[in-house]
Amino acid sequence: MGIQYHKVASSLPAAVPDGTLLDHVLVDQYNRPIGASVPVDSTGTPLGTLANPLRNQQVGISTAQIVDALGNGVTVTGNKLDVNVAGGGTGGGPVTAIAGAFVDGALVTEGTKIDAPATTATTDSWSIVAVLKGVLKVLLAVWDSGTHLLVTFSNSTIGISAGTAEIGNVKNGGTFAVQSASTIADGSSVTLGAKADAKSTATDTTPASVVSILKEISAMEQAPASRAVTNTGTFAVQSASTIADNAHVTFGAKADNRNAATDTTAITVMAVLKQLSYMLQNPPAGFTMHHGLKATASDNVGVALMASTTPARDIVIQPLAGNSGPVYIGGTGVTPSTGGTVLNAGDSVHANACDMATIFVAAAAHPDGVQFSYCA
Repeated sequence: MGIQYHKVASSLPAAVPDGTLLDHVLVDQYNRPIGASVPVDSTGTPLGTLANPLRNQQVGISTAQIVDALGNGVTVTGNKLDVNVAGGGTGGGPVTAIAGAFVDGALVTEGTKIDAPATTATTDSWSIVAVLKGVLKVLLAVWDSGTHLLVTFSNSTIGISAGTAEIGNVKNGGTFAVQSASTIADGSSVTLGAKADAKSTATDTTPASVVSILKEISAMEQAPASRAVTNTGTFAVQSASTIADNAHVTFGAKADNRNAATDTTAITVMAVLKQLSYMLQNPPAGFTMHHGLKATASDNVGVALMASTTPARDIVIQPLAGNSGPVYIGGTGVTPSTGGTVLNAGDSVHANACDMATIFVAAAAHPDGVQFSYCA
């Protein structure tokens, strides 16, 4: 390898006059001669010659001037002489480092280190090995010999299985912070809440909210579509009716007596049927003729011929002789402007069977009215 030059400083005696011959021998750390020095001025011009030229011959250095590796003259700074020193190999100077020359553990932070694990996160100086050992120590402390990661809370253990995520016994010890109420406002959830979404019939991958689907189901239930029923496939044989005779509360062999109630009285179907049967088996022996007058009490306001229920047949109605104008016959709410049967002087109307309390008369001017007769 080539000779390497290194600049070194050689101390000179203080206040040395120009032209004084100095002979400095340079040695290495083993006290072996490696060169000599000669003083020069600031321009690099030698101030003298070596007293012992043979010494220069031993190391191959010119007696004229000591220069650096680039051939430039050395300088004198104060009483210090800066020179370049030849070196190479054992005892002759440093050797260029070779890649991969570090052995295992040679670097202070890596390799096979015996550093103890780091235990604090302070400003203490730790090696990388110590920090890694500290992390490993924490993991080993919570990892059992099987496949469970153990976490300890106030003397209670939660076992989390690596495969099944099982949770062991959890004790309700200590004080738990009160949780705040939900901050999700009504309708803020994209799928629930008071949503204005229209119903959606989507059954594919079209985005739809839960409210849209529920509204569609609600609409289908409110207006069910007509669907054809086909007699395909095999139907299971249905068992015979298990409702025994008289088991139904309204039908069957019932002992209920006939009942003529026509109001809100609670009766069975059998009671009504028996009443109808009785009336057909026992028709009335005859009817009695009745008659009457009915005048209007207000202009254009209808009034009933009878105040209470009065079944009748063969009803005949005529306007009063002294009416000032026509009268109108109809149901409740009849007026001259709503229609009905118009009766002028000399006219009449006939009804076969009706309830007299449901026949109303109205006139443009009261007390115009009617006269009537009926059988009951």
